[in-house]
Amino acid sequence: MILNGDPDPQSFYPLQLTQLITKGFVHNHAGIKIDLPPESRESEKDGTEDLPTYRLYFDGLITHYYLGLPLSYSIENLKGVMVGTADSLIVTTVPFENSLQYFCMQEAILTSRNG
Repeated sequence: MILNGDPDPQSFYPLQLTQLITKGFVHNHAGIKIDLPPESRESEKDGTEDLPTYRLYFDGLITHYYLGLPLSYSIENLKGVMVGTADSLIVTTVPFENSLQYFCMQEAILTSRNG
């Protein structure tokens, strides 16, 4: 892919973005491997297994890199939602107070106080 200068197939690195829209606490959060639950899916027809995902945080911008997508999540069906699949991109927005980032920080603070 690098030698040929051709990023296809897009399904090799399906990446989705989320932007925090309110300012949270200043922090440094390492990437984590998470499994997204079935209720975050478009359809239940793929079964109930979770979607293995690497989640990376970049100062308010969150990337979800999916390690394997069910057939109903084909890149062709997600044009504009996955990075690099269309001329424009849909980015999900979430207030910091409702984000996984916030809940992970709260858990870390509580654990350190009780630990």
